[in-house]
Amino acid sequence: MVGLCIAHTRDLRQDPLIIRGPIGEEAIESAVIAGHEKYDGDFELRIGPCAPSDGTEADHSQQSTQPTQSTSTSAP
Repeated sequence: MVGLCIAHTRDLRQDPLIIRGPIGEEAIESAVIAGHEKYDGDFELRIGPCAPSDGTEADHSQQSTQPTQSTSTSAP
């Protein structure tokens, strides 16, 4: 039973859904910090489709990390 738990844990470490969690948290944190510094807190985050990937960190490192400027004001 213990061997099965260890095998399951090792298998889940490679799962794209598990990998995306920490990467997504880091991306949101970086975007909020960059938006606050660049736009003095007056920014918004937009969510949209992206190119398909297998969910690994290498796919995300090739994407732009620059925040995009928004024309709307921050939410109340």
